[in-house]
Amino acid sequence: MMDITIVQRAEPDEFGICDGRDLARALIAHAFSLIVPYAQGCPRCADMIFSAIANETMAELHAEAEEEGGLPCALFSIHMPGPQRRMLYAAHLEVSTPETLRLLKQFDTPQDR
Repeated sequence: MMDITIVQRAEPDEFGICDGRDLARALIAHAFSLIVPYAQGCPRCADMIFSAIANETMAELHAEAEEEGGLPCALFSIHMPGPQRRMLYAAHLEVSTPETLRLLKQFDTPQDR
């Protein structure tokens, strides 16, 4: 077994919160590049392998969440724990809602409307 450290840079917003979607995007890009050799450079195959791994992992997280009462979540902040941090998290999530809705809209179908 060996430890591998991945360094991720993030810019906190006006609330001192790092956007988890941006962090996820960067981690996904790195993870995707790790899949490409197994797909022998085939873009469609790389997409399928990545999706299969992501779907299996999310299914495992959902199964664990059922046992533990919720999905694991994290917000990264420059602030210490406490009521002020909760208020800053809430403000960050409120301001970020339009982008979250834009991402979710990609999955809209006519029957969802």
